[in-house]
Amino acid sequence: MATIINTLEKRTTDSDNDVVKVDEKKSSFIMNLKKYLLFPIEAGLYGFYLIFTVVLLLKLITYILGFHEAFRLDLLDFMLSLVGFFLMFLVDLLKNLHHRS
Repeated sequence: MATIINTLEKRTTDSDNDVVKVDEKKSSFIMNLKKYLLFPIEAGLYGFYLIFTVVLLLKLITYILGFHEAFRLDLLDFMLSLVGFFLMFLVDLLKNLHHRS
């Protein structure tokens, strides 16, 4: 009877260890995905938003003050905001890579 109980305990602990290993691999993959992809994208979106907001406010102020006859956003305004996205993305990605080593 004791051998049957010991065998059952070994089986349950072995299968539990396999489950823990798989969960650790999934957890590690998800954490790396967040750290090296999702968080930098979030920082990039924040950079895009920041630059776009500044451009939008400046164009609005110059229109209200009468320096420009029409209020409009150009493709270059979006491209400038994309530069902000890529800069913030790269800063956050490089920061994460630096903390890794």
